[in-house]
Amino acid sequence: MRELSPFAKAMREMAPWLNATGKVTGGLGFGALLGWLLTRWLGVGAWGWGLGLGLGAVMGLTGFLVAVTKLSKRKDKAQKP
Repeated sequence: MRELSPFAKAMREMAPWLNATGKVTGGLGFGALLGWLLTRWLGVGAWGWGLGLGLGAVMGLTGFLVAVTKLSKRKDKAQKP
């Protein structure tokens, strides 16, 4: 079996961090979409969009913090003898 290239090894190590940052981006995008839909359906102006972005930011950052906590615990377990 062939050994991975240095680029592939770097991408494999970076994948969990990309996943964690994707949670922030996805949360913000989902919140913005939700806010936009709220604004269109209810006609509440910018309040719906702001509320959706705020909710998306909270969801995204919560997901990010959970993922980073899991990564640090996994790293701590791997370093213990």
